This record gives sequence, structure tokens and C-alpha cells, in this order.
Amino acid sequence: GMIAAYPSCDSDASEEGTAAHWLCAERANGVLHQVGDRAPNGVLVDHEMLAASEVWMQALRPLLGQEWHVEARLDADPAFSPHVWGTPDLWTFANGILDVFDFKFGHGHVDEYENWQLLAYARLIVGKLPVEPLLRLHIVQPRCFDGSGPHRVWTVPAREVRAHFN
Repeated sequence: GMIAAYPSCDSDASEEGTAAHWLCAERANGVLHQVGDRAPNGVLVDHEMLAASEVWMQALRPLLGQEWHVEARLDADPAFSPHVWGTPDLWTFANGILDVFDFKFGHGHVDEYENWQLLAYARLIVGKLPVEPLLRLHIVQPRCFDGSGPHRVWTVPAREVRAHFN
């Protein structure tokens, strides 16, 4: 049936997503690419990926001039959980505000509100900050066409998500 006809559908989408993430990280680091360039995983950059990376950069533009941590691994905090670690697509902290970004290349809506992945990243970063920040948790999802927009932000004081962290 369908699986035989489309044996690598999921893996193709996953490989595309990996390539699109790489392209966004490259853009955030100031490296430009064009259609036909190859991502490290061998996937060719196409027009859709390039357009998605432009949406990504539009979301980041208000934070130009801040120190961006792009694809910087966050190790587990034993005081929090020895099993929770991760690599946010990008985060930055300035003026008491912690911005954490997650890029999604898929079509299915990913909610920014109470997003556990973003909350886990935020908790790992908050543990290293001198103050309890205002959190701005961002989902950038250029190919989600449900009317919610390609860049969605949940803004919440860190103290208000202590229960989530616990």
C-alpha cells in the first residue's frame, strides 16, 4: 500500500528539516547560502528552505546586536534533572529578557504556549542567569498555514513557570 509506495517519506521530511535547521543556523551566524548548495547531510538547499530561513531572520531581526547563542548545547543541570539537556536553535539574554527560539520546518502547528521543549531550554538557561528573567519563547514555523502566523511568541515571567519547571 502507501508505505510501499512511499518508503522514505518520514525520513525525507526529517532530512529536509535537518537541512533547513542547518541553513537557519548558518544564516544566524552570518553565512549566506543559495539554492543548490548542499547541507552537511547531503540535502540540497531549495527555494522553500531559503524562504524559510528568511522568515527565521525576520524573527531574529529585533534582537540584532545582542549576543546570539546558535545551536549551543545546554548540559543537564543536576539540581534540576540529570536527564534534561538540549540544543536550542538560538537563545539570547539582554535587559532582563531571555529569548529562546525553536525553528520548525514541518507543516503541523507547534504551539508556543506551555511548549515543553522551550520550557526545558529556558530552565537550563535561567539556572545560569544572574536574575530571574522575563521569558519570550518563540516558535518560528514558516510552513504552518493554519492562520496562526509563522512566528509565535509566548511571553511569561520565569517566576510564573516555576511549577512547570518543577
